[in-house]
Amino acid sequence: MDTPALLVLFYIALFTCCLAGAEEDGIAIIKTGEVLVLDCFVEGPGGEQDHEVVWLLDGNQVSNASRLVLEDLDHTYHGSNITCYNGTALVQSRIIHFHHEDVLEAGETLRLNCTTYPTTASDVTWHHSNKMVTSDWVITDLDNGTSQLMIPNVMLDDSGVYSCMSPQGATIKVFNVSIGLFPQAPEVDCFGCNTVDFTCEWKDISDTHLPTDVTYEYKEYG
Repeated sequence: MDTPALLVLFYIALFTCCLAGAEEDGIAIIKTGEVLVLDCFVEGPGGEQDHEVVWLLDGNQVSNASRLVLEDLDHTYHGSNITCYNGTALVQSRIIHFHHEDVLEAGETLRLNCTTYPTTASDVTWHHSNKMVTSDWVITDLDNGTSQLMIPNVMLDDSGVYSCMSPQGATIKVFNVSIGLFPQAPEVDCFGCNTVDFTCEWKDISDTHLPTDVTYEYKEYG
């Protein structure tokens, strides 16, 4: 009789994580698939919650609840203005920044395109959240009025937020770039007397510098 064989399969996937509705300096940051949640609490004369709250999106009323929840937002909302009013008093104002996500393996070439109309492509400046422009950045003005940033052979420290800006200092487009290493499946050792009582051991996978999900699957063949 053939002895049943044990097979342990490993599935490894890379993914990026983000926080919906992250805020910084009057900016509401969203990414693909996220839900934007903003709160606008106003105290009444006695310290109670004042419910005379109105949320406007580009001047159009979208809610009169203290908590604003917006779903299905995409890049077309980049630059839109969200304001909360209590009566005629402005309580808070946010500008939506849509972050385009790019995940690359170290050693690949990064290309980011920024359509600049009515600003000419040559007037656009590129910025990185963690470092200044370096000599390996190649900035090209494409025929369709687009400024392209190319970085060959990206490294781990090229991760971060990239933005292209107009001469007036306005942000035109924002990119969230994550650079990682391709995960390697760990070596697995399994031992036991039968297919029911056995033990498997393995070492942690090497650091990919990205959130990495590892799934283990056991199959019995007889």
